[in-house]
Amino acid sequence: MKYKQDLTKLIKETPEFMELLRIINNFHLQNWSVCAGIVRNLVWCKKAGRKYSILQNNIDILYNDHSESYEQLLTKQAIIAQKHLKYLWNIQNTALSTSTSRQPYGKDLFDTISSIPETCSAVGVYLENGEIQIIAPYGLEDLFSFEAHPTPSFVSDPKKIQIYRKRMLRKNWPTKWPEAIIFDD
Repeated sequence: MKYKQDLTKLIKETPEFMELLRIINNFHLQNWSVCAGIVRNLVWCKKAGRKYSILQNNIDILYNDHSESYEQLLTKQAIIAQKHLKYLWNIQNTALSTSTSRQPYGKDLFDTISSIPETCSAVGVYLENGEIQIIAPYGLEDLFSFEAHPTPSFVSDPKKIQIYRKRMLRKNWPTKWPEAIIFDD
């Protein structure tokens, strides 16, 4: 509970993050959440005493709309990108993802966020009635402890654990985040 309060406070104290949440909320997406790197970087920058900017990385937005076609998703992505040019959007309708797509997937937002490879990134934030809501299937302790662990589905699958390991190498976290402890199983 403490970490949820800490994350909520940190978000509220970060005007650009709050602005982003309001912008996304105005898209009227079904079952949406901003998640992964944008949330992780906010916490890790704060803990490391670094300057945080929402413009440093892409903004992962997951939502779940079973009535939307792939063409409608592409149109929505283009409209949002044109309307808000300063952001690097990564908008995914997870109802269109599958377990073989290497993208987050699941029957609902909780399951989808659970499918993110590392625990410290498996965190989603959204607004509901103007209040910050947090989805953290594996809790927030790893995020606030500067630790990256593979999520249970990645630990239990030999192919997925290799994807996790390659992801950690590709993201180059040991150089980018020397404070972080990266676990590989």
